[in-house]
Amino acid sequence: GMQLRVYMHVADVAGGLVAMLGADVGGAVNVATGQAIRVRDLVAEAADQIGRPELVAWGAKTTGAHEPPLIVAKTERLTDEVGFAPAMDLSAGVADVIDKARAARRDGSSAVAGVEGRG
Repeated sequence: GMQLRVYMHVADVAGGLVAMLGADVGGAVNVATGQAIRVRDLVAEAADQIGRPELVAWGAKTTGAHEPPLIVAKTERLTDEVGFAPAMDLSAGVADVIDKARAARRDGSSAVAGVEGRG
């Protein structure tokens, strides 16, 4: 869980894509936060928010030999040329996904975070 990755809420991803539609920009533009966090921190945040941190078995899975320690996107074009910055921080994004998952469970729906399950 020590690998650094970029996580972004789907609403922010959609917002970035919509912002690019109205921008005078060409070529590749990364839609990302540009801020890497440890996988462990995402898992800990979710576990804490659901009130079950004891369910996480830290160290139970080893990092693969070919797993890069850092994956992060450069976001200067998104912020400078498109004028977009994500609105949700990690805590708010995790809370939103948990709320949607709980609502879907109550409603008997397979939809979580606006994405319906396939099957």
